[in-house]
Amino acid sequence: MMHIVVPVEVLVGRLHARRVCGVCGTNADPTKPDVGVCASCGGALVTRADDDEQVVRNRLQIYEDRTAPLVNYYQDRPTFFTIDGNVSPDTVAGAMKDALASAMAVAEGGTR
Repeated sequence: MMHIVVPVEVLVGRLHARRVCGVCGTNADPTKPDVGVCASCGGALVTRADDDEQVVRNRLQIYEDRTAPLVNYYQDRPTFFTIDGNVSPDTVAGAMKDALASAMAVAEGGTR
């Protein structure tokens, strides 16, 4: 199990700032300046209704309420990994790859 941890305020900021194309639904690239138009089709970028700050906070609270018992249950197992999600996507992907390799080694009888 991988538990990716990101501070709530960072998640709220990321989701509240997310823009999608109102025509084709493509997510805007958060690493590029928001020019207001979709890179795929040229449609206008819009904020999703479910990315409203209160909606995001409510979703995150529900997620926390539902996953905390699972985290508590699995956290002492050798195949449980906490991953810092408040770093670059490449760093998160690398940590996930390492965690998966470690979990596979444990499953095959190795050690973590």
